[in-house]
Amino acid sequence: MHTKLTGMSNNAIVTTKYLLSSLNNVVEELSVGPQHRSFVSTDPEKSITTLSIGFDEREEELPQRSPSLSMCGTQDPSNIQELAETNSHNRKPHSMTPGQASLFDALLSLAKQDEDHDSSTVPSHTVTQTNLACSPIESKPDKHGNECSVSGNSKASDDVNNNFTRMISLDRNVESNTLPFILNAYAFWATQMMFDPLRVIQIGRTYVFRQYEASESARWKLKLVSDFTWAAGSSTIYDLDDLPSFTVFQTHMCQQFLAATTNYSRGTLDQPTAADIFIFGHELFSMAFKYLPLSNILSLMQLSAPIFRRACPGPQDEFVHLPSLLLQSNLSLRYFATFDILMSVIMNRPMFFRYDVAFTQDVPESKMHIQDYLGMQWFYGVPDRLVITLARMNALREDCGDCVDTATIRELELEIAGFRPVLGLSEEPSLLVSRLVVQECWRQAAYIYLYMGLCGAESIDSRVRLAQARFMELFRGVKPGRNPDVFLILPIIMLGVATHSVEEQDAIHQRMMNQPECSRRPTSGNDIIKILNEIWSRPKRLGPVVWHDLRLACLRVVGM
Repeated sequence: MHTKLTGMSNNAIVTTKYLLSSLNNVVEELSVGPQHRSFVSTDPEKSITTLSIGFDEREEELPQRSPSLSMCGTQDPSNIQELAETNSHNRKPHSMTPGQASLFDALLSLAKQDEDHDSSTVPSHTVTQTNLACSPIESKPDKHGNECSVSGNSKASDDVNNNFTRMISLDRNVESNTLPFILNAYAFWATQMMFDPLRVIQIGRTYVFRQYEASESARWKLKLVSDFTWAAGSSTIYDLDDLPSFTVFQTHMCQQFLAATTNYSRGTLDQPTAADIFIFGHELFSMAFKYLPLSNILSLMQLSAPIFRRACPGPQDEFVHLPSLLLQSNLSLRYFATFDILMSVIMNRPMFFRYDVAFTQDVPESKMHIQDYLGMQWFYGVPDRLVITLARMNALREDCGDCVDTATIRELELEIAGFRPVLGLSEEPSLLVSRLVVQECWRQAAYIYLYMGLCGAESIDSRVRLAQARFMELFRGVKPGRNPDVFLILPIIMLGVATHSVEEQDAIHQRMMNQPECSRRPTSGNDIIKILNEIWSRPKRLGPVVWHDLRLACLRVVGM
């Protein structure tokens, strides 16, 4: 039995077993030692029967894992070219709030200032999309009858005519429109996928310009990204088969990761080269989380782990310093580390790497609370200070299981209680409330992880029940909608573990399934809902839920 990485097209299917076995041969050459927890078992049967040290084991029989199909691909260049040139369906963007319109206008205005960029050579690999126009339209209902809009804010449709009346026709086939189209697509992607897009407007446009100037290959990647992010940003109604550009992009990135670990001998893959290879990683991982199941996310992360470690600054024989990494301008490095930590929490599995979480004189804790701190909070809403605490908790669980000493538990309680929400800037009070709710839900999720994961408490423990009750108060106190619900997909699994009431379980299930990221199959969001259903359907004779039940549910649903 072996595992494959799944993607969008049968043309790009290839087994992950080959890819990962190739990586295992170069682990030692890349100086990524066992202490960094770079790789986990790729044997599906072994992964089910053998859990990491420090993870509790319960006497409960696990079903045989069925092989999961996947895709990451080695593809013939001619096939890539043919796939890249496939026309996507024309789409129109949805209504925008004032904040989103401001972001869009600011990004597009740059094209006028830098017309000299338009003379750059267009790569031979192109993704054609004819006469894509950016214009306001009404939200269209999805298959569940829900309105799908970029923001999920009911005010957006009312304000669109007043705040976004300019019609901009962007013919993708006109060379001078290439850069404006890319900026346009990234803007729509940001308004739908990011927690606080206005916070990174300057960084985002600088990133696009830098990559556009860097090389023909980088411009080709930008064009691929702009094609599938246009689909993600302008509508929540699309089919995976409509995104051939994502298949091409995923395949190319996987080929680069594999080539970098097989073609370079010891010491030849230097930090700048690895960082350059990894630069488009955040587009790959974020879109994969939206489109693909959790098993694919883990496989992609395992494939790219050696490149990530080489790309990180500092000595290769030491742990990555997380507070410093969150200040790095390379967004993909920050994304991988944050996602590594969060995947470990929600799936109760070891991180790919250990991280040094100590603050220093150069990177004090106070930097985590400033409005323009780089970090990753603006992407998914999880506070950066809490990410560092979660990394520490993950390491403690791997080392000590649920027997962490009382003094350390008290320190962690203070860390969780001490982080301050960062709300950003907005003229819409409802948006600020949603951001506050998301961050406070993360706080309660961290408490549940602390007591159940590191103290061995059952879900009926008074401390756990208090955190869960506070979460439900927040959850029911904010109006359902894309924001905040789409940003609760990750913490909802920790909060759901402690939810016993059938009424509350139904409320969580219904709201999350209203989001396409959870209702569409197969996606990571849908896997998370399946994991919760596994936990909620446990026989009562087994007693209250414990944290290890999350691991068992993940193995049943994800297989790894």
